[in-house]
Amino acid sequence: INVEGTDSIPIIFDTEFGADNDYISDEDVDYLATGPDLSDPYQDVITSQELYVVLTSLPESGTLWYTEGDNDPVEIKQADIDNGNQFDPNNISYLPDDGVFTLNSDNAESVLTGWHHDKEANVKFLTANGSTNSGTGYGVAEGEGGGAGGGINKFETLSVNLSENELETVTFSLQGINPSEHGATVYFSVLADGETEPTTVEMQYTTDSEGTYYDEATNTLTISYKADDGTTIVGVDFTTTTTGSNYVVSSFGGEEPAVDEDQNFTYYVVDSMGAESEEKTVTLDYVNQTISPDEETNNVSATLGNETLEGDEQANVFIWLDNVLDNSTDTVKNFEVGKDSLEIGSILTEDSTSDDIEVLLDSGKLQVGNDADSVTLSVESNDGEMQVVVIEDVDMSLYDTGGGFDATAFLNDVLKTNEPVQQQLLLL
Repeated sequence: INVEGTDSIPIIFDTEFGADNDYISDEDVDYLATGPDLSDPYQDVITSQELYVVLTSLPESGTLWYTEGDNDPVEIKQADIDNGNQFDPNNISYLPDDGVFTLNSDNAESVLTGWHHDKEANVKFLTANGSTNSGTGYGVAEGEGGGAGGGINKFETLSVNLSENELETVTFSLQGINPSEHGATVYFSVLADGETEPTTVEMQYTTDSEGTYYDEATNTLTISYKADDGTTIVGVDFTTTTTGSNYVVSSFGGEEPAVDEDQNFTYYVVDSMGAESEEKTVTLDYVNQTISPDEETNNVSATLGNETLEGDEQANVFIWLDNVLDNSTDTVKNFEVGKDSLEIGSILTEDSTSDDIEVLLDSGKLQVGNDADSVTLSVESNDGEMQVVVIEDVDMSLYDTGGGFDATAFLNDVLKTNEPVQQQLLLL
């Protein structure tokens, strides 16, 4: 089954039109589907068996859902596997992960835990009631541990369990921090590929910490943290210091690792007489998704993973934000040189100058290659990620110098720069 994008995909096991069109079948059902003459009173009675699907495993990424009658879909979980629950073969669907996790009222109870002096305390959505600063969000309240209330106070911790939602990046906002004091100490639990136990990274944030944004009007400190290559974030603990003010976590979210390999799950079939089939596998084939321009801005914005970005007849800006530079290869189609343009992270933007481009080319952080009708840009981000962008169907005659490909002329035409780029030739 092909998976493209993030829309729900129905998984039809039994079409009821005969074995040639089914993934599962029953010989009586298939015989009846041929439209036989059943008028002979001496013909043996044919009994149509009901067929059910029993799942024996779940996909690692994405979720399976079951719809019964007019009821809302219900997620199929491990408990259904353990209990051997039977499902109508045509009421199952697969929902790919959208790559984004957001803390909200639906999942807060399952991922948040509060602690006060190492004893469990309640977690509530509340208002931090500092003497000069306030904010609304998640904090530690009165509970078994005797939390002081009003947010995350001294000797209190708000823990976010991400073991079921491992993230590559997290972004969160804190409200109520006193700008004049030490603010928040945050511990990130990071799990390396192939390891079973995470390591802890301690970070301390104040309103003037590097890489953060502080909105004085709303007293909101917004922070982003990215795990190193080959690791994921499996937990975050929010605390304060002995001199810090209380605060709340007003928002929390992040991006999951890109799904770049096929998913699968297994099942067997049982009929209404109890007969069982052998186990089979359903493969969910993640194909290269295509991203189209935004209807309002005409921008074509890349996401995580390998994908195709396709322009239209409008003037399109193809954009890669820093948080999607992930060592993937993206293909750009319908790119019109001279009308469309590229912006790649904070490396190549509309504020880039000729000096910036020259430094990048000389350092190797920007590499340009070409073949008969396409140009390949390899751009190294500030975090060391190498984003590859292949621009197809480029008229090479425009940049043929007779002895090489005029990379700088090409960059002048496709990058939004403030000044012309100094000439640099690449030999064919």
